[in-house]
Amino acid sequence: MRIYLDANYLITHFRRPPPSATALHMWLDNVGAALRRPANQGIISALVIDECAYRFVLGWLRDDGESDPLTVFRTDPANTMMKCKERLQQFFGNLHRLRLELWPTTELEVARARRLMYEGFAPRNAFHGAHAIEASCNVIATSDVDFDVLGPTIRRLGP
Repeated sequence: MRIYLDANYLITHFRRPPPSATALHMWLDNVGAALRRPANQGIISALVIDECAYRFVLGWLRDDGESDPLTVFRTDPANTMMKCKERLQQFFGNLHRLRLELWPTTELEVARARRLMYEGFAPRNAFHGAHAIEASCNVIATSDVDFDVLGPTIRRLGP
C-alpha cells in the first residue's frame, strides 16, 4: 500500500496532540502501524515539506511568545528562519528518519492538479491530490474531508 501523508498528518505526528485528543492519537496509531508494515510506503511531496516548515515556524514563534507570528515572519523572514534553525534541523532529521518517498512535481502532476481545480479542489489540495494519484497511492492520510471525493482508488484515512 502507498500512503500519501498530508502536511496536517505530519504536523500532528511531530507536535503530538494532548492525551485527551483520543481520535487524533488513534489516527496517528493507525497510520503509524500501516507505515511500519514492510510492504507499505509513505509518500510526500515538496509541497508537504514546505507547508510543514512554514506552519512549524509560525507555531514556534507563537510558542516563544510572539502575539502575531505571521507579521514577525513576513517582516523579517531571514532573521526568523535563523532563529528557528536548530528546530528546523531537528524537524528535517525527524522527517528523514521516517524514510518517506519524495514524489517529484512534473508536468503530469501539474496537469492533474489543474484538472482537480476545474473539478472544485482548492489549489493546494489539488496539488496534494495530484501527487497522491500520480504516485499510485491507495490512501491519503489527512484530516481534510475534501479528499473524500478524490476518487474510488484512493481512500482517506483521517481522525
